[in-house]
Amino acid sequence: MTTADITPRPSDPQAATLKPNAIGFLDSLVIGLASTAPAYSLAAVIGSLVVVVGIQAPGALLASFVPMFLIAGAFFYMNRADRDAGTTFSWVTRTLGPWVGWIGGWAVCMTGILVIGSLADVGARYTYLVVGWDSAAGSKAAVMALAIAYIVVLTWVCILGTELSARLQNVISAVASTQTTIIPASRTALSMARSGAFPSLLARIHSRFRTPHVATATVAFLAIAWYLPANVISENFLFDSLSALALMIAFYYTLSGVACIVYYRRELTKSIWNFVIIGVGPAIGALLLGYLFVEATRSLADTGESYSGQEILGLAPPLVIGYGFLLLGVILMVVWRVSGGGERYFHRHAFETVDPAVASGAAQVADDPTA
Repeated sequence: MTTADITPRPSDPQAATLKPNAIGFLDSLVIGLASTAPAYSLAAVIGSLVVVVGIQAPGALLASFVPMFLIAGAFFYMNRADRDAGTTFSWVTRTLGPWVGWIGGWAVCMTGILVIGSLADVGARYTYLVVGWDSAAGSKAAVMALAIAYIVVLTWVCILGTELSARLQNVISAVASTQTTIIPASRTALSMARSGAFPSLLARIHSRFRTPHVATATVAFLAIAWYLPANVISENFLFDSLSALALMIAFYYTLSGVACIVYYRRELTKSIWNFVIIGVGPAIGALLLGYLFVEATRSLADTGESYSGQEILGLAPPLVIGYGFLLLGVILMVVWRVSGGGERYFHRHAFETVDPAVASGAAQVADDPTA
């Protein structure tokens, strides 16, 4: 097997690489499970799900699994061809162009920023309950203080190194989920910065720990900046921000599915496997998630569906938060481009295709040093 690096990497002397081979398969598996927070997610929604749909709950869970499983195939094949820390950002940029890629990367970053505080809040509350300090668990100030402390400590752990992060995650909780949400958001910001889509400051790698310390700290700071006022307004408003995640996630996963089809378009007719797994599967997944994006928009527009029941400009908070952050991304992208930033990035072309040798497995791309 030959090795082909078909992904040009930056030659900037400040662009030090992350620590190679920092974690093994088991650690990667743990990070993946903690990132999706399966136990926390089930604990948070299973009761409400049963109340709403009754004995149809298993079917509802299965229906939720199908589009994500199909998009996972897109992630597998895109990662085979482009092992970039930016994942959706890098892949969509290659296939649908820099403008769409920028928004896809922004959505990934904002998803992390919106959810980090909520996960830390859950971890803080249950920490108090575990030690029997019920009065603190019922105090918003006490919970917020511990939640912020968790974010700061876990951010520092992420900066110290991925190995330590993985070891801590070996014990799947909301605290571990907080940590693993910091990692993908910061890695996406790192990738965007190295491509010229974000300020170069976010691309810095710590000389000793070889982690993206500036991007990691920035993500944590923005997460706290969102969590504090959202929770002060009301805990229900914080839950509304979680509802807005449905829009963000459906948005960038849909883009990932489309990116896979576009990137492998010349390979789809070479075998039934390619056509079904790389073409039809991601297409169905993208269509389902696109449909869910539309339906979530309709559902979240109803103030009766929000936790707070409030209105912002006549709209329900989850819809305003979700679309508001996407609109903010569009504004910042235009400002960044007009101000002269991203000159190299915004001149990239769309509709790239996978190298046939990589698609067939005869060659493999070199690992992204930022991944």
